[in-house]
Amino acid sequence: NNNNNNDQSSKFQIELLHITGNQDEEKSFKLIASNIQTNTFDIKDLKPGNEYIVRVRSHKNNEIFSNPSDLQFHTLPELVNQPRILNLNNDSIFVEWDIPHGANRFRMVLTDLLTNKVIETSEKEIIPGSTTHSAQFQSLSSLTKSGNTSGN
Repeated sequence: NNNNNNDQSSKFQIELLHITGNQDEEKSFKLIASNIQTNTFDIKDLKPGNEYIVRVRSHKNNEIFSNPSDLQFHTLPELVNQPRILNLNNDSIFVEWDIPHGANRFRMVLTDLLTNKVIETSEKEIIPGSTTHSAQFQSLSSLTKSGNTSGN
């Protein structure tokens, strides 16, 4: 039975929950959009390095008729801030950078610029409470707990 009346067709409702880690904060979904007629939607202005749950429900004639479908995810952290060389000699480089919001560990990659081959890679943990971090490598990518990355 094909009905061309838009009020009779299925539409979608999008809700978002920002998980802050604060146990005292009320955990309630915020309505982002309703009456969406496509199966895609772009949610903007999320905070970097944060955890969210997006909930999608279908409805018809303003009555919700599906169970919610939830998707939990972490946004990428901000880019590594202001990497700077503290010490450089014949066989090593010592760099420091400001810790970006949302990153809790880092991946450092040393690359040979002539061959563009990775020489060494590793992960280092941030010292809790520190505003900068340092290591003896060349380029940096920040990571969230789930391993999502953004890089320089």
